[in-house]
Amino acid sequence: MTIMSRLTNRQKEVMSQIVTGATQKQVARELQLSPNTIRNYLSNARKATGCQSTLELAVKFYVEAVRVDGQL
Repeated sequence: MTIMSRLTNRQKEVMSQIVTGATQKQVARELQLSPNTIRNYLSNARKATGCQSTLELAVKFYVEAVRVDGQL
């Protein structure tokens, strides 16, 4: 099972911004959500994928996005 298939559309949206270097606060502002909501999305995404950190998740997400789509 791929990383992408384990994430919700919103989690993918958040991760797409995280891998480009956006902070959680910047993502929250862009999506008009609270920073706590972004933290919850990331926490749930880590649990769904078995990643221990957001960095690990971001690297795997990025590699898969580039491999599958050729871009983010």
